[in-house]
Amino acid sequence: MPDLSPDQQGAADRLRGLPIWPAPPRILPCAGGRTNQNFRVEADGRVYFARVGIDLPHHFLMRENEARSYRLAADAGVAPPLVHAGDGILVTDFIEGRTLR
Repeated sequence: MPDLSPDQQGAADRLRGLPIWPAPPRILPCAGGRTNQNFRVEADGRVYFARVGIDLPHHFLMRENEARSYRLAADAGVAPPLVHAGDGILVTDFIEGRTLR
């Protein structure tokens, strides 16, 4: 696994502790994320995308609202299925692609 910063390691430990993984996960950092930390998580042949963050009320950013919005997008078919949301962690299926510029 690539070296993780102390912040990333703490987030990866939180992810590793989730009871949703079908097997011990391999957690890799992903670039991006101004208000959260992003990871690619591989477990039992399946790939997930995880975001770990905290509420930032001074920016009007509440993770519960983010999860609610994400659920609506997934239900509308414009986002991958939501696997987990809670305690500042959002996990979805991973979609291969590239960031639009």
